[in-house]
Amino acid sequence: MELIIMFVVAILVVIIAVIGIIGGLTQRIKKPFNELKEQISELKIRVSELEENNKN
Repeated sequence: MELIIMFVVAILVVIIAVIGIIGGLTQRIKKPFNELKEQISELKIRVSELEENNKN
């Protein structure tokens, strides 16, 4: 009986670990893209400001 309980607990720990690893990888992949999107939007704003200054 104890062996079965330990086996079930071990399976749960493995499942939680796999979910954690997958979650960490997806955040690691998404973070650079989010930073790049922010930088691109800042650059677009800067370019539009510079174009307005050149017109004046």
